[in-house]
Amino acid sequence: MDINEFRQKINEHLNGTEVKKIAVIKESGNFIGELSDSDKTNLEQMKSTLSASPSKLLRALKGEIKNWLTTNELTENDLSSDIKTELEKMRANTTTVTEMRKAEDKVIQGIGTQGADKKLADLETQVNDYLKNKDQEKLTELKTILEEKISDNNIFIKNKAEQLLAKLKDQSKDKNQDQPFNWTPWLIGGG
Repeated sequence: MDINEFRQKINEHLNGTEVKKIAVIKESGNFIGELSDSDKTNLEQMKSTLSASPSKLLRALKGEIKNWLTTNELTENDLSSDIKTELEKMRANTTTVTEMRKAEDKVIQGIGTQGADKKLADLETQVNDYLKNKDQEKLTELKTILEEKISDNNIFIKNKAEQLLAKLKDQSKDKNQDQPFNWTPWLIGGG
């Protein structure tokens, strides 16, 4: 299923049964980084409806997070201690719905960030190597790869790629090179 098919599913089940809403929320974990503001609003509406039954909401959120971990090729053991703590807080039977949702937000953000870091670790190593060696050919190659990543549908991947690109750009501004790279054309859509 792609994001467009999932959007249709969200809209179909927005006013559906609790069982359908739980299933959609769980499945949303496969698409969190790609959700539009409208998708997020609709999912929030579903979660809000389920808030009347915290155990059902928790079941949905557990499935959502499990799928988000899988999408990011992570396990719970890969998570930072802060995110693990938030995950446990969310799962605790003693938390309020508000606390559960706050913990969910932190866990989702943490997983997305760690997933992007993991997926772009090799690229980050290449950026760091370039910063040491200043190989102009490598700069052009990295620029092209980062441009592709910046157009990724996953906002976490996009953000990480933008950070790496900024690191390259900042370094090139800091150092007076014999042949500085001209950033302007591709920053405004050319290149």
